[in-house]
Amino acid sequence: MNQRLLRLLAGGGLLVALALAVHAQGAAGGGKPPPSGPVTIDYHRGLTYAGNVLRLTGDVSITSAAYELHAEDLRIQLAGGGEKTQGASSIVAATAEGTPDKPVTGRFQQADEGRVIRMSADHAVYRREAGRPDGGRIDFTGHVTMTLLDQAALAGPAVTHSEHMVVLLGQGADYPRVESGPGQATFTPLR
Repeated sequence: MNQRLLRLLAGGGLLVALALAVHAQGAAGGGKPPPSGPVTIDYHRGLTYAGNVLRLTGDVSITSAAYELHAEDLRIQLAGGGEKTQGASSIVAATAEGTPDKPVTGRFQQADEGRVIRMSADHAVYRREAGRPDGGRIDFTGHVTMTLLDQAALAGPAVTHSEHMVVLLGQGADYPRVESGPGQATFTPLR
């Protein structure tokens, strides 16, 4: 395997994008991002790597202490054309697909903030956006549910349902930012 593929596998594909959200939040507060610890990737059907596309199939799971992703199929497009990039910056796009009985699920947490975000959807697509430092977006579509646990603000989980949610990634206090189409949110404030 080449060095770029090894770096990608160590970083976790689509979950690198989720980890960037954790990193951006830590950087916004002037602190360091929480360590993710070891990353484990399991796939039960197969792995192919051709050209600049990595594909993992069959109950794919990527886990670490700070984030996780579960999908039936994960395709990752790497930067091509001789770009000298590393880690998340070498990922141009990534697509995670679920099945009707097994949606794409993801979790990322900000332990210092006491915040955990869980996402569930039929599909998740990450695209790098060059207009913002560390910029990117993750589009979650189809039966999207976001569950937010925030010990500082909520008495219990906040649950939001929509057909489309976007997580915008970047640096600064405004990121990560979640945007949603029409939907419904249920929550209980702490006070």
